[in-house]
Amino acid sequence: MKPDRWLEVKRVFDAALKLPPGERPRYVLEACDGDDGLRLEVESLLQSFDEAEGFMEHPAVKEVADQIISSQVKK
Repeated sequence: MKPDRWLEVKRVFDAALKLPPGERPRYVLEACDGDDGLRLEVESLLQSFDEAEGFMEHPAVKEVADQIISSQVKK
């Protein structure tokens, strides 16, 4: 991906993250103004972000992460 294209993807993605999740799809559609490639990139990033955020909220994952962090701090 060319740097200027990445900046455009990042701009739309960052702006979408500032919105409540329910408002993001409409914003992305409008911000991409018919550029399906841009829209798909941003939607993919938003989906990955949501999945990663949900993964870290899982209690078992937090417990393991806390244990790892605690063991590293003690070293």
